[in-house]
Amino acid sequence: MLGPAYHGPENIGAYKGIAAMAKNVGNHDRVIRIIAGLAIAAGAYVGGLPPVAIDVLYVVAAYLLLTGLAGWDLLYKLIDVDTTVQEQPYSTTDDRSGL
Repeated sequence: MLGPAYHGPENIGAYKGIAAMAKNVGNHDRVIRIIAGLAIAAGAYVGGLPPVAIDVLYVVAAYLLLTGLAGWDLLYKLIDVDTTVQEQPYSTTDDRSGL
């Protein structure tokens, strides 16, 4: 049995009850987040800081690691930032006309 007309093959995830979030964290941003998250977690582990500061560092490290691995960031979504969009190369009229 087919689902409603608005559930075409391009929207099969919605039909199965699976909601997919569009990625808004680009590849370079993801690598930096993962490295920074690991560095912050290692710094918190090595420590010498008050317990509250260590807990805050672990939370920040976890946030960076999770957003880096998932490729999606809630804060980016709230402020409408998308680092997956790549800039297009600059084109002049000379390039388009073949001169």
